[in-house]
Amino acid sequence: KKVYVWICCLCNNQHRVVEMKKRKEDIPFEEFHKVFHGRVTGIRHVLAMMSPWTKPEYLTRVWCIFELFTASMMEDCKITIEMPEREREDFLEGLDESALKHAGKLFSVLSSTDVEKAEASVLSDRENILNIVKNETGGYGQFNVAINGLIRTWVLQLIKDAARSRLDDVVDGEYDKDCALFHSRVGILFWRLGELETALKMYRVELMMVEEKFGSDHL
Repeated sequence: KKVYVWICCLCNNQHRVVEMKKRKEDIPFEEFHKVFHGRVTGIRHVLAMMSPWTKPEYLTRVWCIFELFTASMMEDCKITIEMPEREREDFLEGLDESALKHAGKLFSVLSSTDVEKAEASVLSDRENILNIVKNETGGYGQFNVAINGLIRTWVLQLIKDAARSRLDDVVDGEYDKDCALFHSRVGILFWRLGELETALKMYRVELMMVEEKFGSDHL
């Protein structure tokens, strides 16, 4: 199976945009939008890169979040949200120190996207996209809810994967203080976010380890 990678400046000829701006020519939004939509529907896989995790550039650009929204409305389009390895490691290391505070910071950064505050290199592009969002997607509020919902789901999965990875590193379910503490911390986090089933799973891992090490009478 062949894999195709969208490099935005190639799929949408942004060199042409720069050249037209230098010549002080108008940039045809309709044509750009048509090409953009055709590329998303044709490739059917969008990769959103969150870097730096403390303030991802991706979420500040109106074309980028419009791309993400467009993909989310397509049944057969896959969305992959990722962090560079160093960013991911930095975030996960912070969970060891204070899961609630650290994850809360990530949520505040990644789940507060507001399309009306997003920017574009070409002011008219921004205005045209906002007009589409307002009149064709259910409005700014619904658009923001959709984007922030995608981010929330990704962050929760990121934390679940981290917990699973730590548990996989423990030999035969033996007691591991750091692993047990991590599950306890993220369990509280999931509980506060209303993810009760996942919170219980995290607590059960901690309980299993404590019982294995100290016995049920220790509880």
